[in-house]
Amino acid sequence: MDSTKVLILSDSHGNKNILQGAIDLEKPDKIFFLGDHINDIYDLEKAFDGDIFAVKGNVDYGMQGVEDLVLSLNGYKILLTHGHKYRIKFDYYPLYLKAREYEVDFVFFGHTHAYADFEESGIRFMNPGSIAKPRDHTKGSYLIMNLKEKSITFTKKLLT
Repeated sequence: MDSTKVLILSDSHGNKNILQGAIDLEKPDKIFFLGDHINDIYDLEKAFDGDIFAVKGNVDYGMQGVEDLVLSLNGYKILLTHGHKYRIKFDYYPLYLKAREYEVDFVFFGHTHAYADFEESGIRFMNPGSIAKPRDHTKGSYLIMNLKEKSITFTKKLLT
C-alpha cells in the first residue's frame, strides 16, 4: 500500500487564497476541513483531484453540510467536528464523551484558532489551529497526516 497524505485545516474565514496555497504546496490525496467558512473549501473542490471531507462551523449557519462526520481511513476511525457544539473553548470533556460514543481513534476539531494535540484514554485529539486567523501567537497553521500501512505521522505546518 502506498501512503495517503491528508491536509487538515480549519477556520479559513473567507481566505480562499490561503487555502489554495496550502493545497498547491502540499498536493494532498485528501482534505479534512474543520469548519468556519465551509463554502471556501467547496468553492475550491473543482480544482482538487482528491477527496474532501468537510464539516460546518459556528459561522456556517444556513450552509450545506454536517457538523459531525465520522469516517474510516486505513483502519482508523476518525471524527471531524468544528467543536463549537461541545463548548471546547471552556472544556474538552463533552468532546471526549462524543468521541467515546462514536468509538473513534482520532478527533480533529477547530473553533479555538489555536493548535492542540493531546491524548485521552487512547483517543488522540488534534486541532490544526486556524489557517487564516490564528489566536496562538503564530502564523496560520495546518496539519499533514501521512498514513502508511502500519504507521501514521503528523506534521504541524506554519504558513511562511
